[in-house]
Amino acid sequence: MTLEVLAMVSGIAASYAYFPELRKIYKTKSARDVSLTTFGIWVACSAVWLSYGISIQNWVVVANYTAGLAGSLSVLLLSMYYDFRHKEYAVASLAVAFALILSPNSYASSGEQTLRVGESVSKDGYTITCENAGQSLRLADTRYRCVSR
Repeated sequence: MTLEVLAMVSGIAASYAYFPELRKIYKTKSARDVSLTTFGIWVACSAVWLSYGISIQNWVVVANYTAGLAGSLSVLLLSMYYDFRHKEYAVASLAVAFALILSPNSYASSGEQTLRVGESVSKDGYTITCENAGQSLRLADTRYRCVSR
């Protein structure tokens, strides 16, 4: 089993940690013991990681944080439904999460270009160098794929 597969399985399994909280909220019809601030932060952070995973096309990160976003968002929404004590935190977190997910600039790119192994490219004072064939690099808003000579 590769580390990538193990990371995906553990990330998705960790997302099931939200279900006992969801069940408790639904069963008691109360979110009095739930910190909406904590789950609001989880929603916003999961949205950032999901956007990042999409931008680098890392589907392990995308799968893990999609599941995490679904779980934390479910707790947050069900908590808001049963208890409105701190709804301003929850609403702000939802706004941030959806702005990040729906923002076209968060993972838009201007296309992929190729570099040969050993070639470098500079932009805005930063330089990247292609070291291995198949390597994927990013500089500003441009992606580069390394190919052999």
